[in-house]
Parts: sequence; structure tokens; C-alpha cells
Amino acid sequence: MPRDEEFDGHLDSSYPQIEITGISWPASEVLFGMDEEAYETALKEYRSRQEQDFLDDIVPNNFPSPIAFYYYQTHHGYENNIQRLHLLRSTWEAVIYMLYAFVFSEIRHSHISISGQIVFGKKLSLDSNSILSDKLGYRIAVIDVLRCFCHIFSISDHAIAILKDLNSERNSFSHIAALNEKQAEERFGELSIIVNQLLLDLRWLEDISILRYQKSLSPASKVRFAKYVGHSLNPENSDKSLQAPDLADPFLRKENLYVDTHGVLICLSPFLHTIEEHGHCNLCFMKKQNGNKLLVEKIAPVASEAEIDLSILSDHLVQIQSLI
Repeated sequence: MPRDEEFDGHLDSSYPQIEITGISWPASEVLFGMDEEAYETALKEYRSRQEQDFLDDIVPNNFPSPIAFYYYQTHHGYENNIQRLHLLRSTWEAVIYMLYAFVFSEIRHSHISISGQIVFGKKLSLDSNSILSDKLGYRIAVIDVLRCFCHIFSISDHAIAILKDLNSERNSFSHIAALNEKQAEERFGELSIIVNQLLLDLRWLEDISILRYQKSLSPASKVRFAKYVGHSLNPENSDKSLQAPDLADPFLRKENLYVDTHGVLICLSPFLHTIEEHGHCNLCFMKKQNGNKLLVEKIAPVASEAEIDLSILSDHLVQIQSLI
């Protein structure tokens, strides 16, 4: 079996070198040379610990808030296993909403034409039967078709396969209320393994921050954003110095959301947007077009819906329309 450089480094920093008659060998070399099977077993245990640490710490504290919030609630904010199952579903649905927003946002940012792209036998269109549809199976199919245009946001075949499997599980949720606590606990155990595989495949999300413009500072190139990261829905201030192209962005307004990835600002609205209520700013997912309104779902402990006039989002929609 091949050696693992990261694991070797872990062994060599954890254990002293082995010295015999004045000759020293690193611990990793001794273990591998003496017993490859023991090396492989230790490597698997090491990787398992790394994955669990990632799920316990990185996902709830470093992932974008819409995903981290529901993931944290799944593990710390439930009252019974029926509710916990619904929170788990909200977690993977949040992943679908976010990836959908990322794909379209990068395409817009890069001005890539997606004219003629076919999903379920029909060309993409900007209406409730296509891009503005709330059908998650359709959204996964759109992500699958359009991800080839994305270079900033990398979505693997494995992630798509998991999303399709999870979406097929949604049909069974109409029967969840009939489960007893033990059955719900067992079902949660089965599905949480799949969701964890998805989150591990999307490790790059730990480098993603969601930003909302607040105000310009001094000097003029400096801007204050509200930064949403981790499971708290209460943002922290984040001051950034922007380059001229970003400062000239016509979408740099308080209601719009951006993703910050390695210093690149990309507008996520209208797919991930904000709505102001009673002086509080709510993050919300775009669900679907409803006449001349856009139905959105607020990201909150108790999910609820609201509507936004399409006219408010017209500049976003015009830009998307120009690409299809």
C-alpha cells in the first residue's frame, strides 16, 4: 500500500525516532517497514478521527451560516428524534440551495453564456417551471448540468450522486410522523451517515464566507460587511478593502448577499437574499416565482415564508436572462 505523507508527519511528530546502534529511523518508517497491516489500520483510524473532528468543529463553526445553522440544530437544537430528522433534511436542503446559488452566481460573475443548456429535456428559462422553480430534484439536475462551467466552486460527481440519493429520501418524510422515537432514531442514524459523506465531500465550503454590504468607510476603498459564518445567524462586522471593479459593482447594496472566496466577491442574490423585518435582517433562500412575487424561505429556528416583489430584483433577473 502507498504511504500517506500527512499521516507520516503525524506519526513522526507524535513519537520519537527509533535508534539502534547509533542509527535512527522515523516512527512512520519503522511502522510501515515492520507491519504494513498495522500501518494501514492506524491510517484508517487517523483519517476517521480527522473526519469526525471536521464534522464536530469545522462544519458548525466555519461553514456558511445557512448550512452550519441547520447542521448545528440537528445535533444540539432538537427536542425529539422526529424533529431531528426534519432538521437533518433542512441541512441537506440548505446544501442544495447554496450550491444552486453558487453555480448561477459564478456563471453571472464570469459572464458565461448558458444559452441552449438542456435540463429534463427542456432549455433553461427564467420562470417558475425552470430556474425559478422550487423543485429540488430539478435544482440538483441544473447544478449537475451547469457545474462544468464552474471553476471557483467545485462540485464533484460524488456530491451530485449523494444529493440525488437524499432527494429520493424526501418522499418518505410524509410518513415520518408515524414513526416512534426508536424508529426515528434509527432512521436518523442511517441518513446522517449519508449527509456526513456529503459534507466531507464539500470541505471547500469551510473557506466560504457570506457577506452583506453595510456601509462605505474611510478611505473610500474600504467597506464594512456583515459576515455570516458558522451556526450563529448573528453576523460579525468584517471590513474589507475593495478593488475598483468591486467598488463599482451596481449590486453592492444592503439587501444583496455576496460570497467571499479567497478574496473574490461574487453576488449571490437573488438565490440567497435578505429580507428586513422589524429592524432585523433575515437570510432567506429563493424558493420559486409566484406571479409577480418571489417566494422565499427565511433561515430561522422556525421556518417561514415571505414574498419579495420581482421588480425589486429586476436588475438581477435581467442579467440572468441575458445569459440564457
